[in-house]
Amino acid sequence: MTLTTADIMSALHALGQGDFTGLQLLDAVAVAGQHYPHLDPAQPALLLGLAGPDLTPRLAATLLQAYPPDHPATLLAPQVADRAMPSSPSRQQRAPGPGAPNGHAEQANSSSYSAATDQRSSHAGHGATALAGENGAKHPERRAAARSRRVRSGLLPKAASFDYAARTNALLRSGCSESVFRTSSSPAPAHASSRDASAQTAGLSMTKMNTGQADSQRRTITLGELAGMAHLGAGAHLYLPPRAGAATYEALQDVVAQLRAPDGCPWDRALTWAKLRASLLEESYELLAALDAADPAKVAEEQGDLLLQIALQAQIAVEEGRFRLPDVITHIVEKLIRRHPHVFGDAVVSGEAEVLANWEAIKAAERARNGEKRSPLAGVPAGLPALAQAEAYLDRMSRLRAATAPQAPWAPLAALAPDAPLAAETLGDALFDLVAWALARGVEAESALRQANARFADRVAASLTQK
Repeated sequence: MTLTTADIMSALHALGQGDFTGLQLLDAVAVAGQHYPHLDPAQPALLLGLAGPDLTPRLAATLLQAYPPDHPATLLAPQVADRAMPSSPSRQQRAPGPGAPNGHAEQANSSSYSAATDQRSSHAGHGATALAGENGAKHPERRAAARSRRVRSGLLPKAASFDYAARTNALLRSGCSESVFRTSSSPAPAHASSRDASAQTAGLSMTKMNTGQADSQRRTITLGELAGMAHLGAGAHLYLPPRAGAATYEALQDVVAQLRAPDGCPWDRALTWAKLRASLLEESYELLAALDAADPAKVAEEQGDLLLQIALQAQIAVEEGRFRLPDVITHIVEKLIRRHPHVFGDAVVSGEAEVLANWEAIKAAERARNGEKRSPLAGVPAGLPALAQAEAYLDRMSRLRAATAPQAPWAPLAALAPDAPLAAETLGDALFDLVAWALARGVEAESALRQANARFADRVAASLTQK
């Protein structure tokens, strides 16, 4: 559906009074086409236009990537949205607003607003917008899905939410009252015009609406319940209150930037890339231990600690003029898209083996374009633990050619006489072959040995406890 100013005003009016500071306005069709919602869960969000077959379950599936199933939501049903505002004439037939005799000024404002909206929608710096252009009215879902594919393929950037200030100004230009965007505790700005007063008199102000009527227009549900709902019909909207606590990477980076600010923490300000090396390894191994223990709460905690290491490194790079965080994000997103042509392009693969072969072929082509000539194993870090490094070598080569695992890698060791000397080279070759033998059976030797070490440590601790 094509979302208009009236749709937005209707949804805001039906919501009633509340604190809508930082409110994000999003096109529900565009969000449903995303695999992860392009919004900040720590801020309130209003999703407009829950129309189209099977849209509601797809929208719920996307939102559940960032919200828990019991997160509350306010559903504004189609008939509710229709009652929330007086019936509006078409854009060309609207009654003239204050100061616009004969309606010419209002029509001009509406036309310029529509043009500005379409221009913003097509600009690469802005993404899906709730105020869709008129040429998307017939097939909004098809248009949103196509745009979502272009976003994921890197042809267009993501931007699911409004520039709130810009949209407010646009609504003002189209004759809407700025008062609908103020919370009950927010005073009217000094530049508020008589148009605001007339809108409040008409009952359109968020701060002076008939709250009893608004209560009857809303239905509180959970996102888990939303997933099981059928097609709601044109005109339905969904309001999501903010979830508790910070919920985006930007919130973490802001805290880190504040810690390293001139008035921040002296210890954090003294950190350097070199000083972070040891803590990076420590946090990585702590995450590995949590994964080995299959403890979800501990994994979440350790992932946060590891993410902090990345945030600190990125902040130091910004301060030293090396690069900025968006450079990091751009690089990895473009690389993932480029190396997955079977997802973001037209390539067809038969299975995982062909995916890995394509990955290595694409990497080789990238190196050739850059004039690089190096071994396919050159990218494996030299500082990896020996078993993990052997696994990485074997994995890389398996993508380039078929490998045959040794049948009995322990045979050379078993053939040694009890009193025969053991050469380090013989033991190393046997261990390497044992890693290959384990990988062929789906077992990572590094993880297996780490878990065996943990069991040994537990047995030692238990024996001391029993004494």
